[in-house]
Amino acid sequence: GPSLRLLRSACPLSEIHFLGSPGIKEVIERHGAIDEFIYIDTPGIKRGRGIPGAALMKDALKTMSGLRKERYDVFLVFQPILSLKSSVRIAFLSLFLNARKTAGRNTDGRGFLFKEKAPESTAGARHEVERMSGVARIVCGNGFLPPIEVPVHEGERKCARDIFAAHGKGSSAPVVVVAPGFTKATRRWYEERWAGL
Repeated sequence: GPSLRLLRSACPLSEIHFLGSPGIKEVIERHGAIDEFIYIDTPGIKRGRGIPGAALMKDALKTMSGLRKERYDVFLVFQPILSLKSSVRIAFLSLFLNARKTAGRNTDGRGFLFKEKAPESTAGARHEVERMSGVARIVCGNGFLPPIEVPVHEGERKCARDIFAAHGKGSSAPVVVVAPGFTKATRRWYEERWAGL
């Protein structure tokens, strides 16, 4: 969010494409900072769950060939490079795209493949938004980082009001919302702690 908006404000005439998971598409597109959302479906490669099927690989290669034809000026990687496997995957994509400039997070020295690196240590206590902004600032300089926000549509606000009304919660009643699940086991909180909370 904030890093993409920083990028958009610094480069208002640039065309920005975002390569990512379909699970975040709606949130990313709400900010209005990107021109196109691109998704390569390669879960078998990315998550190490065996070799993906021929159809999956064919679709991924077709998408990547289309990306190469775009002849990108800049390729930015906002995700941390947490393993050698991750470094190799990103290096392959970077070489395939052949952008003139590559920049990304040099997580504990594993971002060696980037022409320009945002220094980063997993030992630091910096917020993820700040870590990502280091990559955007390679292109944008030290511009003002917009606040974290997720635009909410009026239909969604009405849906929330209806849920609260159905459960007898007035506008002044305190409401707590929790999201106990996460796709990565390393990011999940312990069940007994949720129960205690």
